[in-house]
Amino acid sequence: MIELPGGNDFDLIQAAVELQHSFVFLTQDLQINRKSPEIYYWVSQAQSLIEIPDFQFYTVASSVQMSHEKKPFDALLCLLDIRLVIAAQLANLLGLRYLNPTSALLLRDKFNVRSTLKQAGIAQPEFALGTTNEEIQQAISHIGLPVLIKPCD
Repeated sequence: MIELPGGNDFDLIQAAVELQHSFVFLTQDLQINRKSPEIYYWVSQAQSLIEIPDFQFYTVASSVQMSHEKKPFDALLCLLDIRLVIAAQLANLLGLRYLNPTSALLLRDKFNVRSTLKQAGIAQPEFALGTTNEEIQQAISHIGLPVLIKPCD
């Protein structure tokens, strides 16, 4: 299990424990979970806690692969979108079914998702890419208000 969405959504861990499933918990910062005794109670029931401060793929992969070799994983669960690409890469490395890394990269880029869906004939709201203040102002002028501005990644 990779991280907790919002850092406090422990119901999936609670369900796993109550169903007597084992799990490994992977996080960038275990201190976030330690701040809440209720959350840490559930997180600490993992067969192992893996904390990787830099959360780079090769560092994460090495630790996760060692844990997987001790007791093979049946699945990988990641509900935190910023970890989607690493989760896909890990699943690929471990031979687990999951989203493929190419799709994960696409899903992390909102502009390319919208463009791909539009090209496939799936209706999209008006959207534009703006990488400078001028381009953002042009997009707002073209789309009109109200407008929602999001980072691509």
